Amino acid sequence: MSGPPRAAESHRARRRFLAAWLATLGDVLRDRGVLLVLLAAPLVYGFFYPWPYSSQAVTRVPVALVDQDGSSLSRQIARFAAASPRLQLVLVTPDERQARQLLWRGQIEGYALLPADLKRHVLRGDPVVVPVAGNGAYALLNKAVLSGFGEAVGTVSAGIEIRTLQAHGMAPGQAAAARSPLNLQAVALFNPTEGYGSYVVPAVALLILQQTLLMGAAMLVGGWAEAHRLRATPAAWLGRVAGLSCIGLASGAFYFGWVFFLQDYPRGGNPAAAALLLLVYVPAV
Repeated sequence: MSGPPRAAESHRARRRFLAAWLATLGDVLRDRGVLLVLLAAPLVYGFFYPWPYSSQAVTRVPVALVDQDGSSLSRQIARFAAASPRLQLVLVTPDERQARQLLWRGQIEGYALLPADLKRHVLRGDPVVVPVAGNGAYALLNKAVLSGFGEAVGTVSAGIEIRTLQAHGMAPGQAAAARSPLNLQAVALFNPTEGYGSYVVPAVALLILQQTLLMGAAMLVGGWAEAHRLRATPAAWLGRVAGLSCIGLASGAFYFGWVFFLQDYPRGGNPAAAALLLLVYVPAV
């Protein structure tokens, strides 16, 4: 005897669900504020947020070189630093205080210190430390400073070691192999360009989806409360959630399917997993 009433109740629940779903989409389209937050904001963010990071890699960072040695070796290091695509050598000075003042004023992003008697210690075979100071407030600029000076000093150091081995009777090929018997090639699997945009934008995209969907839903629920439409059956609330989720899924598909492709960000090539992530992530918001 309970079959027909249960079937009728199930039918009414489905109708309430569908009606609430369509009504939610209609409310979003009629409310300009909600429409801007849920639809316009993700589009605007998708175009303009990646734009400042379009260059990806940091190049030509202004730096200084403090040369307290004044030797041919220190001048060679200066030439290699000036030739580095990471660095823009704007000053060579024997005064470390001058370079430090420029760093504090933001006119350079770092400097390297070539200590006095650098060449003499190198010729004697003594270990020499070349300090590098950088602006730690900006990780990418600091990385460029450290890498640029490290490559310049490392290249000069390798040349000195190879010439020393050749002086002991080794052939050029043997000296190069003895100096570096095992070469390391670092490959960034999930960020081949090692760019900042590829690193930050995909992660921030999920935050943009969460924030816009959360704010839009809060504005929509506030409007329902003002209109005394907040109370509804569980089926109707599921319909409302489904309506908002459709908009969130569309925004997610826009980011995962178009923005990442247009900006050439690394993609896993697994659309099924991305769709599954959005199906769980969007309703949870």
